[in-house]
Amino acid sequence: MNDEIRYKAASAVVSLAHRTESAGRKDAGSAKGASWVEMPYNPHSRMSPAKLREAVAYYEIAESISRDAAGWGYPRALLLESMGAWDEAISAFESLAGTVYEQAGRLGVQRCAQKRAGSYDEFAELGLPDGFAATGDGAEAADEDAEIDAKLARIAAAESGRTKGGKGAKSASTEAGDDEANRERASETALAFVNLLLDRDYRKAHAMLHPWDAGMTPDEIKEEFEALFEGEDFPESASVFDVQTDMPQLEPDDLAWVYVTIDSENQEAVSLHVARDKKRLVVRSVEFGRP
Repeated sequence: MNDEIRYKAASAVVSLAHRTESAGRKDAGSAKGASWVEMPYNPHSRMSPAKLREAVAYYEIAESISRDAAGWGYPRALLLESMGAWDEAISAFESLAGTVYEQAGRLGVQRCAQKRAGSYDEFAELGLPDGFAATGDGAEAADEDAEIDAKLARIAAAESGRTKGGKGAKSASTEAGDDEANRERASETALAFVNLLLDRDYRKAHAMLHPWDAGMTPDEIKEEFEALFEGEDFPESASVFDVQTDMPQLEPDDLAWVYVTIDSENQEAVSLHVARDKKRLVVRSVEFGRP
């Protein structure tokens, strides 16, 4: 098996990991049954440990198929951290040494060690103002799309805290870390949007649109997206191919432009901008199909 085939095969497995991970998380208000337990340091969400373990296994399989994309170890490490598997997460973060995620890995090791010891203060680390914990994280439980909004609101709130917390000029290493964090958030948000399209949940996909694009109806999203796959089986997975954070056409509230490839016969794609809108991350300027 040559390197290109290995990479494509591994990318397909990573897409399964993303989808399985998404299925293993729910908003606290919608998680029913004994199989759903509270996520460590995240009282607003519940997890299915069995489902998330399945996602971890998919990441490991992908890495065993192709080591070319070292970044696949980073979401696995973050997933293990979110599950409270501190020792495994530390080991996964340490394995990022020598990759573009090395700095993020060192921070992850430190964070997990503090969580394991019970000394981690997430609000102090984010630089969020006093009282933030009492006011919530932006999730609106009454919203019918709370599962998506809660997750994206937490990401946006964290980003807002980092932006407002610092004073003066940032160091080059801090700016690099911020850029990497923006890339990660944008990648996660874009893939969540495309996975909703693949699930044919066009109502929830529509809920992720920026107000500028909200005039597009769920039916119109369905028509444009499904037209890409006429005459072939409807695809089931996708992966992020490219993330750009310094394009001149980005607006001030944009995190990045993201290109997501669909695992289909013609390798179709969805490109979009991920932006901040109040307390959540949204997508705008969505384009269906390869350029």
